[in-house]
Amino acid sequence: MYAMNLACYRAFPQAKSQGLWGLPRLTIFTSPESHYSVMKGAAFLGIGTDNVILVKVDDGGHMISEDLDEKIQLAKSQVRLDV
Repeated sequence: MYAMNLACYRAFPQAKSQGLWGLPRLTIFTSPESHYSVMKGAAFLGIGTDNVILVKVDDGGHMISEDLDEKIQLAKSQVRLDV
């Protein structure tokens, strides 16, 4: 959760003082096997659990880059920003 918060502040320093109100819609990309705290963090930080996108993984638990690329393109077409 702390890392997601820092990523937001790094990309949008004004979020610290102005909040998420004026920011583009933020998106988190993670694997279906990620820790439950990713969803909890998205909710707690105001990003929203609907903006957590699950990316397919291989047998070793690594994200499949083709699926990640597709999901990034879809998110960009929906006016979201990758975090």
